[in-house]
Amino acid sequence: MFMHSTEEKNIYYKASDLYKSKNFGEAFKLYLELAKMGKTDCQTFVGWMFFKGEGVEVNMEKALYWMRLAAKANDLEATFSLGKIYLKQKNYKRASDCFSKAAQSEYSPAIFNLARMYNRGNYFDIDKDLAANLFKLAISKGHLISRRDYALMKISGYEGFIGRFSGLYEFFYGFFLAIKVT
Repeated sequence: MFMHSTEEKNIYYKASDLYKSKNFGEAFKLYLELAKMGKTDCQTFVGWMFFKGEGVEVNMEKALYWMRLAAKANDLEATFSLGKIYLKQKNYKRASDCFSKAAQSEYSPAIFNLARMYNRGNYFDIDKDLAANLFKLAISKGHLISRRDYALMKISGYEGFIGRFSGLYEFFYGFFLAIKVT
C-alpha cells in the first residue's frame, strides 16, 4: 500500500477496520474511492469484492475490470487474483498466463497454482515431475499448502513405495507447522 497523504491513509485504515468488522458495504465505498485514485492494492480489493459479492452484488465484468487495471500496473496480487478468477471460470489458458507472470516474481501462491495445474492436467499435459519441482519451489518460499499437496503426491506413489512413508511424514509435519503458525 502506497498512500501519499494522511487523508488517504486514514481512509484506507477505516476501510480495513470496516471490512474486518464485516461491514462490507461501507468498506467497499471507501476502497472504491481509493481505487479510483489509482491505488492498485485497493483496485485489486474492489475487484475481489465484486467477485465475491462482499458489500456489493457479484459483478464479474466489474471484478475483471478492476483486477486488470491493477494487474496492468504490475500488482502481483491482482495478477494472481485474475488467475484465480480465470481458474474458477475454467479458462485455463488465461489462468496459467496470470500464474506464470506472478510466478516469475517468485510469488509462492502463483507457483503453487501452476504446480496444481501441472499435477491435475488443467490446460497442460499432466507433468508430475514439473509439478513436484514447482511444489518444492513454493515450499522453499514457505507455502504450507504446497507441502500438503506434495506430500499427497508422494503418498499416492509419486516417489514409489518408500516415498509413501516420507509423504506421510511430510503431510503430518506440514499439519504440525500449520498449527504452529496459527
